Amino acid sequence: MLRHVAALVVSSVVLLGAGSGDPWLRMRPMSDSFVVSVPNVMQRHEDVTTVPWGRQSTVIYQVEKGFGSYAVVYAEYPREFIEAVDLQKLFDAQQANIVPGTRSDVLSVQPIQKHARTAREVVFHSDDGKRLNIAQIVLSGRRLYTLLGTTVRPGLEDKEIRRFLDSFEFR
Repeated sequence: MLRHVAALVVSSVVLLGAGSGDPWLRMRPMSDSFVVSVPNVMQRHEDVTTVPWGRQSTVIYQVEKGFGSYAVVYAEYPREFIEAVDLQKLFDAQQANIVPGTRSDVLSVQPIQKHARTAREVVFHSDDGKRLNIAQIVLSGRRLYTLLGTTVRPGLEDKEIRRFLDSFEFR
């Protein structure tokens, strides 16, 4: 059974390869509109919750390798919601979702542009300072994306997080 599930996950992703002996992969999920470099094949899962406008799907692609973990998460919202919402309040709400409570220390929050889209970058420590996290929240059409890189070895490993974040492109 597990072999069939693994084959299904891999068959839904196009691996573009990084070439020249680089162990990172360029991954393009066939059913989604992005490309990203990762240190290994990301696993996809989907959470469905009930919200005021019906059922809301959140799609999560995630991989862990060495001391780092990397995730691309998105939810698609109704057009009416996106047209009516204050973008900064939407970013604030998403930031509150990803920065875990009292055991976190936000180091910086700054507006950025990600491929001509309005975005926000949040850098924070979690687990009482043991983990460095860099998140980028991006609205593209009706989808709110959160890109998240995490490491327990800040310094050397945060270059890998930057590589992940900088490689993300919409297609």
